[in-house]
Amino acid sequence: LHILNDHAVARRISFNVSHTRSLVVLGVSCERALGVDTEDVQTRRADLDIADHYFAADEVAQLRATPPELQPTRFFEYWTLKESYIKARGLGLSQPLEQFGFDLSQPQRVRIRFHPPLLDDPSRWIFWLVRAGADHYVTVCAERGGREPPQLSFTRIVPLRDEAALECEELRRSELTAGQRPPT
Repeated sequence: LHILNDHAVARRISFNVSHTRSLVVLGVSCERALGVDTEDVQTRRADLDIADHYFAADEVAQLRATPPELQPTRFFEYWTLKESYIKARGLGLSQPLEQFGFDLSQPQRVRIRFHPPLLDDPSRWIFWLVRAGADHYVTVCAERGGREPPQLSFTRIVPLRDEAALECEELRRSELTAGQRPPT
């Protein structure tokens, strides 16, 4: 999403919003596409049948090969990654979810793959999957653009009451391309 305003700075700002029980995530960026998603992984049920119908074949195979007690966690990793990507592209659910997939086979890493008809380049995107507290996953998808990757910071805000840095545990991140430094 972009701000509709004639001011030059306002036209460069992109934002994206996601919410779940007791958490709202607002992502803001300058001159790069951005998508965010969040899920309450403690109270929301992982519907594995959704994977059979909407995930890429490789994702379904990886999910089904995961030990049963870890399948809900893996499901939400895939789901939030997919949601953040389609939101960054601005296509919503018109984007065929089975025509792109994520490889989560390497610990703490994430890679996206596209079927040829999608005409997208995996090196265009960087992903982060973090845990915000015990209950929530937050995924960020951003265009890489330029030599420096996007910088992430998380702030807990209770409107009119409190604002403080929010410590999040990074669970997965895309590999950096040559010449890029890790974000802070």
